[in-house]
Amino acid sequence: MTARSPTPISVIGELLAKLDEWRLTGRTIIILTADHGEALGEHQEATHGIFIYDATLHVPLIFFNPRLWPAHGVVSGQAGLIDIAPTVLELLRLPAEPKMQGMSLASVMKKRTSQPGGAQYIESVAAMMDRNWAPLQGIRTEEWKYIDAPQPELFDLRNDPGETKNVLERNPDRARRMRETLQGLIRSSSSPAASKVLHSAVDKETRDKLASLGYVSGRTTGRGGSRPDPKTMIALDNLFNEAINASETGNLETAERIYQDVLKKQPTFTVGYEYAAYNLYKMGKLDEAIALLKKALAQNLTTTSLISRLGLYDQEAGRLEESIAILEKAIKQDPNYAEAYNYLGVSYFKNGRTADAVASFKKAIALDPDYALALNNLGNSYLALQDYDASEQTYKQAIAVDPALAAAYNGWGAASYRKGLTDEALSHWEKSLELDPRQPDTSYNLGRVHLRLGHKKEALKFFELFVRTAPAQKYQKDLDEVRGVIERLKKEIGGKAHS
Repeated sequence: MTARSPTPISVIGELLAKLDEWRLTGRTIIILTADHGEALGEHQEATHGIFIYDATLHVPLIFFNPRLWPAHGVVSGQAGLIDIAPTVLELLRLPAEPKMQGMSLASVMKKRTSQPGGAQYIESVAAMMDRNWAPLQGIRTEEWKYIDAPQPELFDLRNDPGETKNVLERNPDRARRMRETLQGLIRSSSSPAASKVLHSAVDKETRDKLASLGYVSGRTTGRGGSRPDPKTMIALDNLFNEAINASETGNLETAERIYQDVLKKQPTFTVGYEYAAYNLYKMGKLDEAIALLKKALAQNLTTTSLISRLGLYDQEAGRLEESIAILEKAIKQDPNYAEAYNYLGVSYFKNGRTADAVASFKKAIALDPDYALALNNLGNSYLALQDYDASEQTYKQAIAVDPALAAAYNGWGAASYRKGLTDEALSHWEKSLELDPRQPDTSYNLGRVHLRLGHKKEALKFFELFVRTAPAQKYQKDLDEVRGVIERLKKEIGGKAHS
């Protein structure tokens, strides 16, 4: 019998059962929804994130509380996720912030009347940010949808719910009115502080991106400038996803060829460089991965994520000063990017700047309190500073966030051992290997400690595991030493068996 992962339905069932058990169901408003759907091939989109058709926009919205709504019911009419917060506040009889967007649905649910059909703003900008394609913005009413793009679209949802026929040319006046409504929504809903950005020290590319999104005081949306319409690029996106799938299933050479094809067809495909570089990294081609990311930077494809990835690979290559410099640049570009602080902390740590590493990891955790890897790295820093109590507490925090984080159990074991708690250390290390048998540091620690305790067979077992799992590039010196210990232990154990 094989173990099965819990399904979303089973998890929801368990949650509802617990609420019943604790007698909290009547005091709890339960809301079931989703942030997006999946296109599953509609409009040639395999997953989601590119288009703003209903295949990915239409999601369930279910409110449940047996006291507020003792009988089941369905309220017709259009609503959006933006309406959830004001609805919950009204149900809890709490005041909403004056500038809060969205409309409470409490009254229509109580009366079971249809929701007034106001226009909902819709957008997809991911393709602009990481693929250099035009952003998509639009509005949707119960009967019509308008999408502003280099090739704008208008759909009659009553007669064409699948959005297969663009009727813009037959309805130019309606399209014009809906575009004006869209522009008005953007002007009225954008933060007044956004206009300050245009006068701050940001680069031209960032200004252009903000402008194209409508975050410009007194201006309306553009249609992507010279960026291509995502409708004309979806085949390339599907090819990109094909490369991702090949890489994730271990077909690295195939993925490499497809990534090369993608970047040849669109040399400004920003996120393609990141994924292609990661595939090269997995192939052991670290220098090629670094060169590819530098090629992207030379074309001014300077996303914080891409810069941070380059800093990480420089770190892996042992070029710590270069890594630190580029990661500091990434943080200057985006001071709220937690991942860059984590990478920078590791580079500081490896460069002997432990105090700086601690500060960097703390910043990453302040930005993302559930960043388990940063918590683990902070624990490693405290361990290096011989603050074993602080390291132990930090490892426990990391495990609380991610109970499957094997590295945290390894660090916790090291802290326990240095405090003289050998049995606890062995227990934590064994848990680490249970979670991930390919933890060379853990198998090495277990081998060394069992050897010191005189447990030769156990030491041999863990040293052999270390030799099987430790990458030579990183552990060559230790591997040479451990192979010698293995040979000695085999002779001692064999000689004892025959004496």
